[in-house]
Amino acid sequence: MRLIFFLLEKNKTGGTERVLATLRQELEREGHEVQLLYLRSALPLEPWERVIRPAPWRFTEGREILKKKNPFLLFSRLADALRLSRDRGRAKRALSRTDPDGVFLCHPLLLPALPRTLQSRAFLYLHRDPRELFASRAARGLLLRYKKRLPLLLLTEEAASLLRARGFRAEHLPNPLAHLPAERIPAEENRAVVILSRFSPEKRLPETVVLLKKAMERHPFPVFLYGEGEEKEAVLAAMGDHPAFTLAPAPADPKEIWQKARLTLSLSRHEGYPMALLEAQSYGIPTLTLPFGAGAGTLSDGGKAGLAAQNEEDLLSHLLRLLEDDDALRTLSEGAFLHAKAHEKSSVAKGLVTLLTNEEK
Repeated sequence: MRLIFFLLEKNKTGGTERVLATLRQELEREGHEVQLLYLRSALPLEPWERVIRPAPWRFTEGREILKKKNPFLLFSRLADALRLSRDRGRAKRALSRTDPDGVFLCHPLLLPALPRTLQSRAFLYLHRDPRELFASRAARGLLLRYKKRLPLLLLTEEAASLLRARGFRAEHLPNPLAHLPAERIPAEENRAVVILSRFSPEKRLPETVVLLKKAMERHPFPVFLYGEGEEKEAVLAAMGDHPAFTLAPAPADPKEIWQKARLTLSLSRHEGYPMALLEAQSYGIPTLTLPFGAGAGTLSDGGKAGLAAQNEEDLLSHLLRLLEDDDALRTLSEGAFLHAKAHEKSSVAKGLVTLLTNEEK
């Protein structure tokens, strides 16, 4: 039995929580104990409530990065990850009361919040392309500090290989899926493009709506957008009164979203490993994406499970072809369904425990 702590930033998107909830459920079913320690407003939610509170910004370089709106930041809020200086002592005292046999998984930017006595038992988790990490001098320096001591866990073999080439100890482990349907949805019988996403600037949903309108000039089809977020009004403005678009909150049952889909797409350029696209593939729904990092190559799977376009015009060409070609769509649909099986939560959980156990030997 392992005691595993996930040290993480409180995330607005819900994607991280969804992944960890799935993994936690499976690990606990196998007899392991899992605790989530949040480092934004509380650490963790219990029993140490209100340990860390926001502190004044003290990282000049980080502030300059934020001013430039560098899209390659590992966190959308680098300040939230680093502004622990005032209450770091209290946080470390609280963390020191954790079980000494536990293993910590955390993002490198959150590692300084761990006491040194616990840092040696940390396993660093990266959810984005490592090339994005090295675009930030502050983040790169922090990671290099622990290069020889701590192993890295990444979502794709491609990303792990990039860091191994730099001399890091790196392994890969995919995000687990909460469910794997017994059968794929027959996507060739459906006509709709379905998008499930948080409506935020990096998702580029207004631009997605414009691109879909352009495709409709040659091939009419319905579009369903599910989600909420700060860009909702911009999405509605881009949609206008076009009758082909439907916007609604995401229903509780994922099958309600994907059972009408022919395919899904994303114009986002800054993703780690998008769960919505992976979940679509578990129903056999092919994905069209732009090359947003190591995750894009894995999701596209060399064209067997989805397509990573070089630019928006290329994506538009793929979209029109898949709307009209049932045979091509069927091939991608079958590949997507099979690809998703690699993310079965039981195998991912066992792989994680194996990695942690091997590191201790």
